[in-house]
Amino acid sequence: MATKRKGKTVPCEGCRERKKKCSAGQPCERCKRLGIPCQYLKPVAPPRIECVESVNSQEIQLRVQAMEDIMRAMEEEMFLLKSPLVTKPHDFQPDNALSDEDSDKSIVLDDSKSITKSNNNIAAKWELQFGKDGGFSINTDIQSYTSLLRHIEALSTESAFCPIIRQPMLASLSVGDGFLHKNMVSTVLRKGNFRITIASIQKTQLKQIPQLIEPPPVLLQQKGLSLQLVQTYFACRFLHRVIFHQATFYDLFVNNYADPESSPVVCALSAAVLTMRCKHIMNMVPYDQQMELGEYFFNKARQAVSLQFDEATIETMIVYLHMALYKSNLLRPQEAHVYLDMAIRIRQILAEDTFKHPPTSSESKSQYAGEYENFKRLHAGFQDAVRFIQFVNNQRGVPVKSKNRPPRQEKPFQKIFRYICAEEYKPTAMPDEPQQTVRAIMKENYLNDISGVVGPYFRRVRFGQEEMIPLSFLLKTEQDLHHVYNHKLPLEYRLSHSIFEDGLSDVEFRRRLQDDTRCDAVTVSIATRFHQSLLALHEPFLPVMKRPPVLAELSMLQEDAPPPPPPKKRKRKSKVYNSPGETSLSSTHSISSSSSEDSDDYDDNEIISAHSLRAQDICHKGAITVIRLLEYQCMTLGSCTIPIASLLCAWDILIRDSCLGMTLDDLKESGASDYLTPNDIRLAREYAVRCIEVLRRGYVYNGAEREIWEHYERIEVQLLKALCTDASPTAKYWEPVSTWY
Repeated sequence: MATKRKGKTVPCEGCRERKKKCSAGQPCERCKRLGIPCQYLKPVAPPRIECVESVNSQEIQLRVQAMEDIMRAMEEEMFLLKSPLVTKPHDFQPDNALSDEDSDKSIVLDDSKSITKSNNNIAAKWELQFGKDGGFSINTDIQSYTSLLRHIEALSTESAFCPIIRQPMLASLSVGDGFLHKNMVSTVLRKGNFRITIASIQKTQLKQIPQLIEPPPVLLQQKGLSLQLVQTYFACRFLHRVIFHQATFYDLFVNNYADPESSPVVCALSAAVLTMRCKHIMNMVPYDQQMELGEYFFNKARQAVSLQFDEATIETMIVYLHMALYKSNLLRPQEAHVYLDMAIRIRQILAEDTFKHPPTSSESKSQYAGEYENFKRLHAGFQDAVRFIQFVNNQRGVPVKSKNRPPRQEKPFQKIFRYICAEEYKPTAMPDEPQQTVRAIMKENYLNDISGVVGPYFRRVRFGQEEMIPLSFLLKTEQDLHHVYNHKLPLEYRLSHSIFEDGLSDVEFRRRLQDDTRCDAVTVSIATRFHQSLLALHEPFLPVMKRPPVLAELSMLQEDAPPPPPPKKRKRKSKVYNSPGETSLSSTHSISSSSSEDSDDYDDNEIISAHSLRAQDICHKGAITVIRLLEYQCMTLGSCTIPIASLLCAWDILIRDSCLGMTLDDLKESGASDYLTPNDIRLAREYAVRCIEVLRRGYVYNGAEREIWEHYERIEVQLLKALCTDASPTAKYWEPVSTWY
């Protein structure tokens, strides 16, 4: 009981209400004399800012939901009022109308244009006023019932099926059941990335890495380089993908060896680290010597593990796994498949024998806990290797259709791995780990929660043969995604909601990120995945965009078409182009960025649904948000790498919304002007160019990715030429130095 506060006596409730002097006892003298209960109020700390923000957000959501209900009711009433005029336009006979049939026709049909014009003039005089109590009123100049019916008739003539809510919220979309038609997704860059990866793999199969008889010079100059590479890995790349328990790793595979290079696990991990696109490695090993040094460590690991080939130990499993990751990073999937198959078979033996029955003694339990946690976390490494094989086999992301290639069959090791319950191998933080590692582990868990929500949706929508997707399926997935990020995710693992307000400039966006105390690489990564997943949900339902024919000058940004031969030079008459700011939204050299696939199913008379308009709004804003977060991640936070899948997904949306090569007339003819404003197109073009800078700073190419580097360099040249802009001088691509022969 606190009877003193800041040097003053705290009275009991009875004395305070009667304004009597209190002796501050328990009970006090006055309450004891009167025989009444003596009670004191306990001091309560003021509510935290986060709690106040959450309560205010819930109140705003309730108000928005109430307004949506009102607007939905108004929309239903409007449809009821319009329906008799649409079905029976001659039922109404105004008082001053002629009884002649021709006269009725002239009112309903011939004067539709004049009615629409007068409607526009009348609608401009209407006023919508919001009251302080949350209500609103509409002031019009309608004076009679006849005038009201003329207004309704004009609205029905202009658009009989146009909804009132142009950009509806989630609550207004949930009314009624229905299906959405799955449109062709614009995946120019993602399909291009897949094709150039396959082409690079085919070229690397014809090349060989030089076999070194003696250690490379950099190894002779720096003593203990393998251990330095392992330490650099745990300081950087390990925090992006936690696949070890660091203390157990050093106890088992480093401290037990006099020379670190005699440990096959250290050699295998060092070889894989040299291909993991880490900027810190460049400070230790010159760029042109990384591939030779990686091959040296790989051969040492292979020779060491060959002596214990038949032993099913966690050491041999880790060596084979990282040998598979090393070959995957060097774009050699066939060799990676061999080592991955052996690693998974050993893993199954360990899971059924070694780690199925934990020991009973206390000393063995402590050692077993670290080894089993290490075994669980290695599941993430297996996932990375399997995903690369699936990507090469056209089984991940957005599948690329091929008429000549038969469907890929699932590998035997993929079937084994598919039946492994990933939930059983969910990593947990150990007591001896620092807070930075704990946050990295929790980040992986929450990213897996997001993937668990959107995974079934992507498998059905992207890989399924259904053309019509249930609206309820989309809404349920979106609600679950919001629930995971806004409710299941703890407050310290998500960014403030104020950062993602509409209409923020880049400077204000970065300032709010810097002012947010929870902003770090973990929260930014989770927010990036959330917004990328949200726009990927709605991407198949974007409005179909009809584009002009694709020209050869921008062959890298068109779908399903091989690069055409260079055009022959010929003399052409000079042509006068209009100013882009006046009559065109494209430069004189701007070209279309999509194939004719988008225009095959387009109907000029088709009315864009409210769902397509909402998908356009979410995807456009989501793509800009993803690029802003990736910029902050690689330029301010200094992350070594960025999720390339998130970048390409947002980049595809921006390329689509850039409307390259389309004039104002093209926008009107294609219907793009109905859902894209000039400001939207300007922002899309600006951020499409900024994607180049993000790719420059956030992705380090290794020596096997020379063709991929050249591919994106050509995209940069063609995109900048199309927009008549220059490359940013602040950063250059990480040009891979090839050491093949």
